[in-house]
Amino acid sequence: MPIELLAPTNYQDTIVMFKGESQYNLLPEFLTELSSAFTDLGYKVATIDMFDTDWPNRLFKIIKTKRIKFFMSMNGNGNDIMLNGKRLDGHTDAPMFNFFVDHPCGLIDRIDCSLNNLIVSCVDKTHVHFLEIYAQTRKPIQKYFVAHGGGASRNKAKERTIGERSIDVLFSGSYTDPESIRKSWLSSSIGSLLDIIAEAALYESEKSLVQVFIEAFESRGLNPAILKDRGSWCLLRAVGSYVRQARRKLIVESLRDCNMHIYGNGWEELPALANSNIRVCGQINYSEIYDKMADTKIVLNILPYFTDGSHERIFNSMLAGAVCLSDENIYLKDNFCCGKNIVLYNLKNNNAAEKIERLLGNTNMMDEIARNGKELALTDHTWRNRAEEILQIVVGRQ
Repeated sequence: MPIELLAPTNYQDTIVMFKGESQYNLLPEFLTELSSAFTDLGYKVATIDMFDTDWPNRLFKIIKTKRIKFFMSMNGNGNDIMLNGKRLDGHTDAPMFNFFVDHPCGLIDRIDCSLNNLIVSCVDKTHVHFLEIYAQTRKPIQKYFVAHGGGASRNKAKERTIGERSIDVLFSGSYTDPESIRKSWLSSSIGSLLDIIAEAALYESEKSLVQVFIEAFESRGLNPAILKDRGSWCLLRAVGSYVRQARRKLIVESLRDCNMHIYGNGWEELPALANSNIRVCGQINYSEIYDKMADTKIVLNILPYFTDGSHERIFNSMLAGAVCLSDENIYLKDNFCCGKNIVLYNLKNNNAAEKIERLLGNTNMMDEIARNGKELALTDHTWRNRAEEILQIVVGRQ
């Protein structure tokens, strides 16, 4: 759709964004980035802070006095809002756009909320497929893939060259002992099967977690129809959480000899880091992480269980002028070129340490990869790009 068609059709066209709380202030920061992008595209943006005690009155006034283009939230926040005894769709026919950054199986109650005009986007194509196959909702919802974005608006300070940066390798993210997660399914009647699924999923970069489940069930003559029962999705979430943390443990322990800074909670509980070269720095917020990336040569990404999607760490590291080193998946191999604008490692081979050693030994190569990555991210992967995609979806259905 031509960009001029995305312009507001009326000077009062307003996008209402619901802001809540999240770990490291991530989701509110994403909404702030999108708000700035929508404003640049000519829309008025009204942000409803759901921790403000007067937010219901402010929202009601906006609904009564503004022409609302659509409502927007992250991970379904705001879908259950009631004003004067009515849901949002009882006051206006403006759609609600939910941008989901986590697997929707853990947030299905927010999706299946009987809200009219609900649009859902996911940051992984397999999550969209999951909703289409397994999430039978009371009212129809529209489902789309929209990738994560990067915060280009933060890139204002003069950029340091790779050689001027003080941090060799950085990783941001929390850690939980994966065995503590595994205990949640041990008492299940299929606990031993879930162990097998978790082991198979640990090194998988192309099959969705649902695919791994189905193959494990069918290979043993079992019916995978259990996945249509929402009560079983807690097991899906548990295995996904286990794999996420087990991958972090696997990769980080393999890098114990690297000069790496880790930002996030829980890492002091990993014994292997006690006598390593890794510096555990504790939790800092989203904006501080971006500043650290701007002083980093290589930003390590360890994907959640996303086999055909993205993560904001990838794009933010590129926009900060660092080299992004990530485990591979379908989306990254389709949209980037390893060795040109990103560096990909393989979970099965666990060759991240080898990749880091090679990169740190060639500053010119790092400079070129970082430059190419930033150029691509600025062109295709900012929150401004995502705002345009969201507007195309909304405008296309109106």
